[in-house]
Amino acid sequence: MNENNDAIKKWKTGQNPDATVAEIAGILNKWARRALLLEILLIFLGIVAIASSLFISGFADFDFMHNNKFLVTKLLGFTSTLSLTLISAFNLSSKANSVRKGWRHLNKAFCRYNSDIVDIKELVVAYDEGEEMIRSNADFSYSRK
Repeated sequence: MNENNDAIKKWKTGQNPDATVAEIAGILNKWARRALLLEILLIFLGIVAIASSLFISGFADFDFMHNNKFLVTKLLGFTSTLSLTLISAFNLSSKANSVRKGWRHLNKAFCRYNSDIVDIKELVVAYDEGEEMIRSNADFSYSRK
C-alpha cells in the first residue's frame, strides 16, 4: 500500500506545501474509493455465499432441476465455498476496516488542517499514521493446520 508521493517527500525536504495538501486530498479520495470497493466486494461475496447455501438447503430436492439436480447443487456448493474462502483467506472485513480507519484518521487531520487547527507537519504525520493503519493489515491470512 506504500504510496509513492513525491509531493510529501518534497515537503519533508522543505519544498512546496500546497502540492503536499493537493496530494493528500487525492490520497483521501483514493482511500475512500478503495474502502468502498472492499466493502462492496465483501457484501457481494457474503450475499452470494448465503444465497447459494440457502438455495441448496431449501430447493435442492424440487423437481424443476430435473436431470441437472446434481450439477446445479455442486455448482452452488462450489460458489458458496469459494465466496466464503475469498472472504476469510484475504481477510476482507479487516482490510476494509483498516482502509476506512486510515481514511477517517487522515480525513480528520485534513479537516483540522483546513480549519487552521493543525499545521502541515501534523497533516503529514497523520498521513504516515493512516498509511501504517492500512499497511498493518496487508497480509494474506492462510494458515495450514
